[in-house]
Amino acid sequence: MDNLPNQLKKARLKKGLSQQEVADELQVTRQSISKWENGHVCPDLYNLTLLSQLYEVPLDILIKNNRHFDLQIEADREEFIRVFTLLQQRELERVNKIEHYLMIAITICGLIPVLGLITSIYAVLQRPRRAAHNSFWWQSILILAISLIINSSLAYLVVTHHWLHLFVH
Repeated sequence: MDNLPNQLKKARLKKGLSQQEVADELQVTRQSISKWENGHVCPDLYNLTLLSQLYEVPLDILIKNNRHFDLQIEADREEFIRVFTLLQQRELERVNKIEHYLMIAITICGLIPVLGLITSIYAVLQRPRRAAHNSFWWQSILILAISLIINSSLAYLVVTHHWLHLFVH
């Protein structure tokens, strides 16, 4: 049986207050006080705190051995666990999505050096042999060499980062 209604009535009578006086003090109706003391309705935490202060009774004394609050605490705990699990699941989905986009970016970054090498080699090979004495052809060769070095370095960094990431995790 709920102990709160009895505790509220006992504390009110001990202070010598009527239901109407308590209702006026808490700015609620007298019927609310009556319902609380009869166990039809349970006051919310805010009103319980005000009652505790008015009656000069510690809040834990009022709610001790109260089945309603025990059930409410259990329901709140279950709701918290449900919401927390849902939030964890959403965060995991968000992290997975970020990792997916990161893998796409790494793949694109890995393809850029390959495409750069292919287009540079193609451009150099399309020059006629007689252009070998042309300074532009030598500039194309120099750009290809620089492109090879940069693209090889980028490819190495992307591949090693990807493989290291796989082996570490």
